[in-house]
Amino acid sequence: MANESVSVNDLFQSLFPQEPADTGAPDQDIQASTPARLGGAPTPYDDMIYKMATARGQDPNLIKAQIWAESRFNPHAVSPKNAQGLTQFIPDTYARFGRGDPFNPKNAIEAQLNYNEYLGNMFGG
Repeated sequence: MANESVSVNDLFQSLFPQEPADTGAPDQDIQASTPARLGGAPTPYDDMIYKMATARGQDPNLIKAQIWAESRFNPHAVSPKNAQGLTQFIPDTYARFGRGDPFNPKNAIEAQLNYNEYLGNMFGG
């Protein structure tokens, strides 16, 4: 098999060709203000994800894929193990990587970025 490189965007598109979750946000042209189209179906959080991730040097498509996998873009999600919000951190982990309300999308995305940075430093990535 040839050594093929696959972008995060291509991987995201192939794994998650779903429609966005109903988050109660008004319908709008979300991508209009996003400089680079994020993979997958548009969500109310694309612009925020793009701006926050690129400001920290992280791939916004990875952040979007993580959020999709964790909560399907539901900022009110709570798991049976009490993982909370878009990024589904349990309270002890959120206390380490986040601040403020874990159900606030901006706070949750910031916590995910902090956690990814921590993992990158730990594993040299």
